[in-house]
Amino acid sequence: MAYPLAGGVEGGAAVGVVKTELAALLGILRSAVNPEEVSLVEDEQEQAAVAVQVLALNRVGRSRRAGPVLDLELAVSVVCTGGQRLENLEKLLTSLEGGSRYTTSALNAGAFPQAPGALGFQVHVPVAVPLEEPKAPPVREPLHVKMQTGRQLKGVVIDPAGNGLGGAWVRSRASGAAVACDQQGRFECFSTQEAEQLLTVEFRDTTQQFTANATMLPITLRWDGED
Repeated sequence: MAYPLAGGVEGGAAVGVVKTELAALLGILRSAVNPEEVSLVEDEQEQAAVAVQVLALNRVGRSRRAGPVLDLELAVSVVCTGGQRLENLEKLLTSLEGGSRYTTSALNAGAFPQAPGALGFQVHVPVAVPLEEPKAPPVREPLHVKMQTGRQLKGVVIDPAGNGLGGAWVRSRASGAAVACDQQGRFECFSTQEAEQLLTVEFRDTTQQFTANATMLPITLRWDGED
């Protein structure tokens, strides 16, 4: 399985970490719908009751924890077919929403035309790949390193009347993946720890950019376009 990577990192350095994260996700999904079959789709093949497919591996940024880390986000589609598709979808979403590591978003039904009536969603999996950096010569002055990690932003998009703007999509400057708002306009997205956040909102083929103060969550974004 090949994973397209951006940001100047060798694909082989991340494959082992990505496969581990993907295997953990598959374990959760299989436990949720047992004894239904959950399969990882890599080529054109007959789908199981729940089909999982890797969509993209996006670069989020870099941070430091126990050492330098490349932060990635693995986007995976989960598609349910068959007579139990609605029940399976509910079980899968419930199992994923129970933890804080994964986020979910809407999946366009046109993404699986080969399975009429199928139901599905996207899962966004955080992946941290350790990086090697060259060793610097000894210095007499102490080296001060500012440590920064990502975080989940919570907020709501409202229309000019103050009502939640369901159907809008929100994207943080720190992440290439957009997330869908729920019917009340609420959203969660992955971003940096910075107090000032640059966010892009898309609604009905119109785009607006917002600068928001994220020291207090949730943040509120007021859509000024036509709704």
